[in-house]
Amino acid sequence: MLILLDCGSSHSFVSSVFVELAHVPTVPIPPRKVKLANEEWLTATSKVPDLQWYIQGNTLSHDMIVLDMSPYDGILGYDWLKINSPMQLD
Repeated sequence: MLILLDCGSSHSFVSSVFVELAHVPTVPIPPRKVKLANEEWLTATSKVPDLQWYIQGNTLSHDMIVLDMSPYDGILGYDWLKINSPMQLD
Protein backbone atom coordinates (compact mmCIF):
# COMPACT_ATOMS: atom_id res chain seq x y z
CA MET A 1 0.00 0.00 0.00
CA LEU A 2 1.49 3.34 -1.12
CA ILE A 3 0.33 6.13 1.21
CA LEU A 4 0.86 9.89 0.92
CA LEU A 5 0.89 12.01 4.09
CA ASP A 6 -0.83 15.27 3.04
CA CYS A 7 -1.42 18.03 5.61
CA GLY A 8 -3.28 19.99 2.90
CA SER A 9 -5.98 17.33 2.62
CA SER A 10 -8.87 17.78 5.04
CA HIS A 11 -9.74 14.06 5.13
CA SER A 12 -8.09 10.70 4.58
CA PHE A 13 -8.80 8.66 1.45
CA VAL A 14 -8.27 5.20 0.03
CA SER A 15 -8.22 4.32 -3.66
CA SER A 16 -11.26 2.55 -5.07
CA VAL A 17 -8.89 0.33 -7.08
CA PHE A 18 -7.06 -0.73 -3.90
CA VAL A 19 -10.39 -1.41 -2.15
CA GLU A 20 -11.50 -3.61 -5.03
CA LEU A 21 -8.19 -5.50 -5.40
CA ALA A 22 -7.87 -6.11 -1.64
CA HIS A 23 -11.58 -6.99 -1.23
CA VAL A 24 -11.93 -4.42 1.56
CA PRO A 25 -15.54 -3.99 2.77
CA THR A 26 -17.05 -0.51 2.53
CA VAL A 27 -20.08 1.24 3.99
CA PRO A 28 -22.19 3.90 2.28
CA ILE A 29 -21.93 7.56 3.27
CA PRO A 30 -23.99 10.56 2.19
CA PRO A 31 -22.56 11.81 -1.14
CA ARG A 32 -19.68 14.21 -0.52
CA LYS A 33 -17.96 16.41 -3.11
CA VAL A 34 -14.18 16.31 -2.83
CA LYS A 35 -11.77 18.70 -4.56
CA LEU A 36 -8.45 17.19 -5.59
CA ALA A 37 -5.08 18.95 -5.69
CA ASN A 38 -5.38 19.17 -9.51
CA GLU A 39 -8.63 21.17 -9.08
CA GLU A 40 -10.75 18.19 -10.21
CA TRP A 41 -13.96 17.44 -8.26
CA LEU A 42 -15.04 13.89 -7.36
CA THR A 43 -18.05 12.59 -5.44
CA ALA A 44 -17.44 10.08 -2.66
CA THR A 45 -20.25 7.73 -1.66
CA SER A 46 -18.53 5.16 0.58
CA LYS A 47 -15.84 4.72 3.19
CA VAL A 48 -13.80 1.99 4.82
CA PRO A 49 -14.32 2.19 8.56
CA ASP A 50 -11.19 1.54 10.61
CA LEU A 51 -8.92 0.50 7.71
CA GLN A 52 -5.81 -1.13 9.18
CA TRP A 53 -2.30 -1.16 7.74
CA TYR A 54 1.07 -2.30 9.04
CA ILE A 55 4.22 -0.17 8.84
CA GLN A 56 7.62 -0.71 10.46
CA GLY A 57 6.30 -2.95 13.22
CA ASN A 58 3.21 -0.86 13.97
CA THR A 59 -0.41 -1.44 13.10
CA LEU A 60 -2.30 1.77 12.35
CA SER A 61 -5.96 2.31 11.50
CA HIS A 62 -8.31 5.08 10.43
CA ASP A 63 -11.61 5.65 8.62
CA MET A 64 -10.85 6.28 4.94
CA ILE A 65 -13.18 7.78 2.33
CA VAL A 66 -13.13 5.81 -0.95
CA LEU A 67 -12.14 7.83 -4.05
CA ASP A 68 -11.18 7.10 -7.66
CA MET A 69 -7.63 8.36 -7.31
CA SER A 70 -4.10 7.50 -8.33
CA PRO A 71 -1.16 7.00 -8.07
CA TYR A 72 -1.51 6.53 -4.29
CA ASP A 73 -3.46 3.77 -2.56
CA GLY A 74 -4.16 6.06 0.37
CA ILE A 75 -3.86 9.65 1.52
CA LEU A 76 -3.58 10.48 5.20
CA GLY A 77 -4.98 13.96 5.66
CA TYR A 78 -5.40 16.53 8.40
CA ASP A 79 -8.04 14.43 10.18
CA TRP A 80 -5.49 11.64 10.73
CA LEU A 81 -2.69 14.05 11.63
CA LYS A 82 -4.85 15.80 14.23
CA ILE A 83 -5.74 12.53 15.95
CA ASN A 84 -2.13 11.33 15.96
CA SER A 85 -0.42 14.57 16.99
CA PRO A 86 1.94 15.40 18.41
CA MET A 87 4.19 12.84 16.77
CA GLN A 88 7.90 12.34 16.50
CA LEU A 89 9.36 11.51 13.10
CA ASP A 90 12.80 10.18 12.38
